[in-house]
Amino acid sequence: MKETSEAPLSESAEERIQENTWNDDAFDDFPSPAPQPEESLIGRFAYTSDRESVEKYLHLNQIFARKISGGVSLILCGVIPPILFDNDLGAAILMFFVAIGVGLLIKAGMDYQDVEKIEKQGFHLSGELICDLQDEYERFQKVFTARIVTGVGLIILGVGLMLILNGLFGEEEWHVITLFLCTAVGVGNFITAGIINGVYHKLLNIQD
Repeated sequence: MKETSEAPLSESAEERIQENTWNDDAFDDFPSPAPQPEESLIGRFAYTSDRESVEKYLHLNQIFARKISGGVSLILCGVIPPILFDNDLGAAILMFFVAIGVGLLIKAGMDYQDVEKIEKQGFHLSGELICDLQDEYERFQKVFTARIVTGVGLIILGVGLMLILNGLFGEEEWHVITLFLCTAVGVGNFITAGIINGVYHKLLNIQD
């Protein structure tokens, strides 16, 4: 009686083992999930692009930077004529400078739509192009540093010259001209360097 009672138990255990083995084999037939791609250097720019479109993007941003810096510098310089000419002529020249400066700013804003169109299309940079952009970015850092240092130096120089002139000849309104001239050139350097540096950061997904 003991031998006959153990036989069914052995057969049942063997069936369970075979069933579990079949279930394991069945799961093997399912495809494993595809590996998730690593985040690209270019971040959100994940579309097709080529070297020509990237160069065009950089060129348009350089033009945009020059127009913005030129417009702001002209508006700052526009303050000088009323100091030199205490009459309607000074005011007229001021309006002339402001008109040209504002016109440049408006034109820059309108032309920036071309830059936005390229950004909407997006970029997918090849490894070779990324390496080239990184090399250009590293070279630009020297220019960027020089522009920032020059801008700061010019503003300090403008303040210094104004104080020197005040000390030598007494306080005169026209002494402020040196400050405005140096500030206009210095701010122009800041704007140009900052915009171009931001473009490289955007292309290479460099976090500030």
